[in-house]
Amino acid sequence: DKPLIELTEHAMNHPLVRADVSIVGDIAAAAERLARFRNAPAFSEAELSAMKETVRQRALVSGVPGAISPQDVVDAAWEVLPRDARITVDAGAHMLPVLHLWRTPDPRGALVSRGLATMGFALPAAIASAMEEPERPVIAFTGDGGLMMCASELATAAQNGCKLIVIVFNDACLTLIEAKQRRRKLPNAGVALSRANFASVAEGFGCAGFRVERGENLRPA
Repeated sequence: DKPLIELTEHAMNHPLVRADVSIVGDIAAAAERLARFRNAPAFSEAELSAMKETVRQRALVSGVPGAISPQDVVDAAWEVLPRDARITVDAGAHMLPVLHLWRTPDPRGALVSRGLATMGFALPAAIASAMEEPERPVIAFTGDGGLMMCASELATAAQNGCKLIVIVFNDACLTLIEAKQRRRKLPNAGVALSRANFASVAEGFGCAGFRVERGENLRPA
């Protein structure tokens, strides 16, 4: 029930967000001028924390017994991998549990193609992060479709000795597109993928590869 003010460099008709007021121009200058009219914060830190926790609880989805759910993958990674790691996230259905469940410690701790939702983003972004900050571990979360677009970049990572981990959610499907087709009552078309063994692909490029098919093997891998 609050008015929404949009600051943008270019006017656009966004299909998901409808602003009450759109200020087109230099974003920094617009924000500086608006700051003169700022009142007390609308939300307390406690309220913001509660909102975050609500979103996180809504993202918790139990999987099918005996199968590995996306939440299982994120939970295992969170439990055993360094908390100061930067993550990169590809576009796709896996993006939702990763961004809702992973709690990054700093503002640039998660790199995601937010506006364009570009598939094939996570691995190149992780390589760039690893080369820019070699001592900081980086974890790329990607779907099978996204990795298929840029799998050869695993060779680039190996050649440059990048300190990174690539976690692939592999369900042999472009799941988010499949869900959108189903929601619109369209037949599924062009969303089924071949069942690739990415662990073998990674080893072929000089990386260590681990394929996990049972939940109890997630954390050891």
